[in-house]
Amino acid sequence: MKIVTQKAAVMLYARIRLLKFRHLVKFRNSVRIFYRRNKRNYGIFLNYGIGRLGVLFAVVAFSFAQAQEPAKSADDLTAKSLPFRTALFHDPTLAPPVERLLQLYGAAGRVKELTDLYRQHVAQFPADTGALTILVRLLAATNDPEAGQLTRQAAARLPDNAYLQFLLFEHLQKAREAGALDALDRAIARETLPTRKRAWI
Repeated sequence: MKIVTQKAAVMLYARIRLLKFRHLVKFRNSVRIFYRRNKRNYGIFLNYGIGRLGVLFAVVAFSFAQAQEPAKSADDLTAKSLPFRTALFHDPTLAPPVERLLQLYGAAGRVKELTDLYRQHVAQFPADTGALTILVRLLAATNDPEAGQLTRQAAARLPDNAYLQFLLFEHLQKAREAGALDALDRAIARETLPTRKRAWI
């Protein structure tokens, strides 16, 4: 499989950042041409609307440019993880950035550093719902002992947040605890994205 160079990825990312939303439709064709060589990653885009195209394109382009060896320093790891953390800042429900973050920090043996980063942020900015959502997802993905308690607390504090209700459903279902279907019902009732609602149903 042909891998895009880091220079090319940086140029693509810079172009995405400069584009306005109205230009994304026109840019879609060049995205399709670029990712025709890599259908697996292009398939990621098919799962999301054009509104998320810029963020996802930046994430995948940078993921191609990542070095295969673990990060050599904290600064190196911070720089490599920046595109994925940026993508999650814009949409904390995205799956690929979370997967890449865990791969990146896991390869360096520093997953705890990643979760602690979000723990500290949430402690400092408790009103940041996006960061809280990311932390819940990271703890669940790493089977952290605090995952269940934090998921319950987050869903209880933000009962109108459809995605947090869905995360609660996933936790309760995995733990085979009561209330899973009720949480799913709340998530579906509050979700406004038709595609996500259909997926949950």
